[in-house]
Order: sequence, then structure tokens, then C-alpha cells
Amino acid sequence: MGSMGDRMPHAPDMSLVIAGVGLRAPIILAAGTAGYVDEVKGVVDLRGVGALVTKSITREPREGNPPWRIIDGPAGMLNAIGLANVGCGGSCSRSSRAPRRWVFR
Repeated sequence: MGSMGDRMPHAPDMSLVIAGVGLRAPIILAAGTAGYVDEVKGVVDLRGVGALVTKSITREPREGNPPWRIIDGPAGMLNAIGLANVGCGGSCSRSSRAPRRWVFR
């Protein structure tokens, strides 16, 4: 992939500030759809993303609940994933290994 400048030489500046935090774009990837970013790096051009809402992060890693974790019912769906995540240390480790181009600022 070329740089955004290569594809859109006259792209408008989409940067903004929300609650004192500067974002380069108004697009924020939602938790659950983007996971820890590495799951979408080959699908989404992260240069067009302003921020990412992470999955839940607990102090220690968690496996989450055993299957069945999602069950359809007559009144809707029951969800009991159990906050499966890599924990604080795993999350920080993933973040520190992220290529510089993934940093959203």
C-alpha cells in the first residue's frame, strides 16, 4: 500500500480534538470488531483511523468462560464471554511491539 498522500494527494485534514485528545481522523474502531489491532492490520488501513477502543483488559490474563458462551433465546441473545483477554502485561507487550505506523497520533 502506498501512503495516503500517494492515493489522495488533496485529502482534507480530518484531525480533531475530543476531550483534549488529538485524533488524526474521526474514525474510532470499536472494541470487539478490532480486538488488539493486529487482527485487522491487513484488512483496515490504519492510517485512516483516529483511535481504537480496546477489548476489556484485566490485571491478569483471563481465559474467559468455557463454551457455550453465546446462546440464542426467544427474547434475544445471552452473552457470557467472561472477559477473555491477555491481561495488562500482555496488552502492554502487544502495544510496545506494534509498528510505529499503527500509532494513531
